[in-house]
Amino acid sequence: MVEGKGRKCYYPWGSTHLFEIDSNKSYEFIIWIKSTQPDLHNFLGFRAYDKDRNLLTFLLLPSEYKQYYSDVTTKPYFKRSNNDAKTWTWWNGFVLSEGADDISSLFSNGRKWVWPRGAKYAQLRFGTCYGDGEKFNQGITYFSRPRVEQID
Repeated sequence: MVEGKGRKCYYPWGSTHLFEIDSNKSYEFIIWIKSTQPDLHNFLGFRAYDKDRNLLTFLLLPSEYKQYYSDVTTKPYFKRSNNDAKTWTWWNGFVLSEGADDISSLFSNGRKWVWPRGAKYAQLRFGTCYGDGEKFNQGITYFSRPRVEQID
């Protein structure tokens, strides 16, 4: 479990070690989140790297389209929002293999992405920033049970 409070954004965010992936497979990234205040902006994201461990760029695959979208980033997020429940909530998102069928939104709380060409390693990332700036800064976010599962 990771916890923090007292600054607008507190670091370091939680992250896993780099782990090897097969970019011809699809993966589900999962974490449980609980916030004590609704003003916290909580994030669930990931990164991908090539065989030489160079950071790769992603294209977003929106659930309403079966094509690549123009949203390009090296810091893809499944979740970047506030107003989380004060109870434990399960968050997930998917990274699909190129040409994979889209995952129904019934199975995903977050966005969906497609592995970039040459992806060999990945890393799960999660963290929090305060949505109200420096005004209150009383909330705490807890993260628990981060995991990644190959789904095909």
